[in-house]
Amino acid sequence: MSFIFHNPVRIEFGCEAGPALERLAGNRAAAIITCRSLADSAAVKKLAAGNRRVFAVSGGADVFELEKLYGAVHSQPVEVIIAIGGGSAIDAAKILSAPPEGGAAAAFARQRALWLEGKPFSARRLPVLAAPATAGSGSDVTPWAVVWDKAAGRKYSLESQSLWPQASVCDPELALSMPRDAALHSGLDALAHALEALWSKNANPVSDTLAFAAAKGALESLPAALREPPGIEPRTQMMLAALRAGLAFSNTRTGMAHALSYYLTLKRGVPHGLACGVMLPLVAGAAEDKDKIAEFGAEKLSQFTARLGVPSLRDLGVSRSDLADMRRCGAESGRGQNSAINETRLWELVDEQL
Repeated sequence: MSFIFHNPVRIEFGCEAGPALERLAGNRAAAIITCRSLADSAAVKKLAAGNRRVFAVSGGADVFELEKLYGAVHSQPVEVIIAIGGGSAIDAAKILSAPPEGGAAAAFARQRALWLEGKPFSARRLPVLAAPATAGSGSDVTPWAVVWDKAAGRKYSLESQSLWPQASVCDPELALSMPRDAALHSGLDALAHALEALWSKNANPVSDTLAFAAAKGALESLPAALREPPGIEPRTQMMLAALRAGLAFSNTRTGMAHALSYYLTLKRGVPHGLACGVMLPLVAGAAEDKDKIAEFGAEKLSQFTARLGVPSLRDLGVSRSDLADMRRCGAESGRGQNSAINETRLWELVDEQL
């Protein structure tokens, strides 16, 4: 047996985000990237009290929004980027952390050209301190970022060793502000990360240990985390599950459930985490190592997602006429090749649901 597991991100869990981020940022000039729902929150306002500038991004930040933000963020000197929010805010912070060498417009254009060509980024970036306010994306402990080009109907999955955050500050109090839909979608995303790490061709004993604990934690904690008002304990357990899942798939990558979820998001407007939840029972039914995921089989996942109100492909208006495009999406995505599944069986299950 031989394997490599690598994750360079410093993790501080359970601490108050504001003081921890203040300590980690020190006296460096910082820009704060957050989601719109948190821009006026007490946590962000307190962190911004030291004349740090705050920039809010929308969910699933689009390339054109990021281009405008990039110029605004780098209109003044910046030494560190602080991200507080969900995956969109953390991913945006990673993109915005590129130094504006040669001017902001030219630097952003160079980045975008690399996305289009599928080439890796330059290694030089500003450090990112990430404080997740949702329990799902895992972006705070991974070397990836997602950028959407909604006008072109495209999604860029960006990967670079320069995209690892410097630190992840996991404060469950931040997750208490999530509304139910956000908690559901991010929780399903975390569950997908965990399960896809388990059935990944790149899995190893360390990632399996993290992924198993993450999947078990998400299945046990997500229903309670959706209750109103939310309790701190289930939200804490979901944040821990999301962290474990992030650490697991930081080394395995995601798989076919994510590859096909992008089709549902781009073509049907289904939020990312919910789209992953739709696909999970189907992909689980096609997993080749049934013993490895016996505790998380297709029938159990179908019952679990149904109880949470996750729709089926048919409910979303997907029909057999969409199958060719869905198959193409899975085949063209590098993520689709990561899963140890029987693809013939997968498409049989998809066809049955339609």
